[in-house]
Amino acid sequence: MSTGIRVEECPLAHSSTLSQSRSADTFIWWSGRGLIACFASSVIGPITPPTLLRWLDMMATYRFDEMVLMHATLRRIRPVMWSPDEKEQVLHDELLRPGDYVCRFPANDTLPFSTANLPFDCSFGSHSHKFWQDLNEKDADRTLLALDIIDDSLYREASKCDGGECAFTGPRIGNVHWIFPPSLISTMTTPAAERLFVLLEADFQESHNLLNMEDDIYQLWHQNAFSVDVDDDYRIRIFDKKAMNAGLPSHLKHIPAGGASDLYFHEHFRHTLTLHLCGGDMGENVGHMDYNLKDNTLTAAVRKCLEEKKLEEGVKELIVRDYEEYELEKRLKAANVWSEDDGETEEDCEPAE
Repeated sequence: MSTGIRVEECPLAHSSTLSQSRSADTFIWWSGRGLIACFASSVIGPITPPTLLRWLDMMATYRFDEMVLMHATLRRIRPVMWSPDEKEQVLHDELLRPGDYVCRFPANDTLPFSTANLPFDCSFGSHSHKFWQDLNEKDADRTLLALDIIDDSLYREASKCDGGECAFTGPRIGNVHWIFPPSLISTMTTPAAERLFVLLEADFQESHNLLNMEDDIYQLWHQNAFSVDVDDDYRIRIFDKKAMNAGLPSHLKHIPAGGASDLYFHEHFRHTLTLHLCGGDMGENVGHMDYNLKDNTLTAAVRKCLEEKKLEEGVKELIVRDYEEYELEKRLKAANVWSEDDGETEEDCEPAE
């Protein structure tokens, strides 16, 4: 059984590099597993359980039943590892507030949550930087890189759509850009089994994969700072605070090619979800801790092991404290003064006189 420590007493559970980079305040755990997603409610939210579960379902490798979402508290099961305790189920129309939630398949709570491309840290912008860097190298393989160069005939065809207005901020005029860059086809997040046909590079070199966008808006699109949720009436979803003041509308006003661009919007959206929603477990930062207690106290041994970890000093101190508290819990449990129900010692549970 897991020992108990309330999450309010253990900020380490929310202190991964990824969750901090997102300023995350909403954490999604998987039943019996670790943290699978985190986000800042002020940027991505507010959202309801059906929206979150649909997004997770889009990326899940295994699908057997509709997932359910419940409020949760955390218990530490070993240092830098927590297990969510399920509380009441989140109401269907309830807006998710900052806090911890647990998700699982109702028919089989032993199945893990997994996606095809975790960990995933390549935004379109990062890829584009490498594109031009490689293009300038003498020995670069330009076959793949050249895929992102827009053919003149495709450019002319796409530039005529909506009079050349930016699809997001019209009536301002935009330039023609890829929705999903053809050179990124190898990073598609849609499982092969869900694709209607085998997609080749040529399938992405289509005018339907092009959109008129202002250059500033395209930079945000290219950085996956926002995307279009086709399955929510083409709702524009912001995933990075950089896009919050860009003047984006709530929905895409004109559907390009009557839905012919949906495939490419889907791929951009899934890519963006994987980049800005998935991951965040502290254990991914810490990795294996092979500390040696010979001639060392526990504290000194853990500190020594953390020296080579690329973590902030404040986070390292939280890890040291986590190991110390875990060892104290084990000693209290061995002395038979530990309560598994609430993480308190028997002395703590005695009524005050």
